Amino acid sequence: MRPPPLLPPAEITHRHLEMRLCDLDLRLADTLFAPEIRALRAELRAVGLALRPHFYLSTEYGTIIRTGNIALLWTDGCAWGRRFARANGLRVRTAAEMLITLRHETGHAFAYVNRLYRTPRYRALFEVRGSFFGTYPDHGWAPCAEHHERFDRGEVIKIYAARHPDEDFAICFQTWLAAEIAARSGGAGRRGASREAGWRAEFADRPVILRKLEYVAEMVARLGARRQTWDRRDLDEALARERMTVGEWLRRVKEMGSYNLLPSHPVA
Repeated sequence: MRPPPLLPPAEITHRHLEMRLCDLDLRLADTLFAPEIRALRAELRAVGLALRPHFYLSTEYGTIIRTGNIALLWTDGCAWGRRFARANGLRVRTAAEMLITLRHETGHAFAYVNRLYRTPRYRALFEVRGSFFGTYPDHGWAPCAEHHERFDRGEVIKIYAARHPDEDFAICFQTWLAAEIAARSGGAGRRGASREAGWRAEFADRPVILRKLEYVAEMVARLGARRQTWDRRDLDEALARERMTVGEWLRRVKEMGSYNLLPSHPVA
């Protein structure tokens, strides 16, 4: 069943809120994510990464731990969902921000399928203390003074990276990948040393970040050609199977206070 035509914000009530998410009949290939996924896959090929994440529509962005399965927020994927999100005070990503998010989640996937978080070097570099997945803060996380101080000292690229070592790595990966693609687009004559100098020069005065980016580059060079396999059925809240209503989902989002869905906060 297709969703009814969107009404003015003041009139978005029962017809929309009572629909089950699985009845929205959204298909990934028909969404606004499709061209960004194609762009990402071209980027991964360009840098020699054989990893091919499995994307699916869901109730939030995220990567399933230990897999390359990546959930994409349904509201960003269609015009109806984007208008609905704006009308209800949720963040709506631009096409450029959607690509940034895909790079970010792919960073998680690369670390997961290669089990980088288990290695002593990763744990030391990204300051993993105790259980890796067990120390994640809840959905209502917000940066505190310590996180801002780490950013000011040049230990993390973005404040969001201070949330957890997992986010720190993913932001380093997305930053490195964006820099690589930007340099490669400059033409064959500028490849090689100039490409490496791009991110090295940008973070030359922040040695902690530079070491992290060098680690990302090294791991991609060492492990990027591997073709990984994982259980693609391991999904969380896949939209096609989710029986909660749009209204129930919206209430849950607002109750949880998700940092990633608040429009006042920057995209990772």
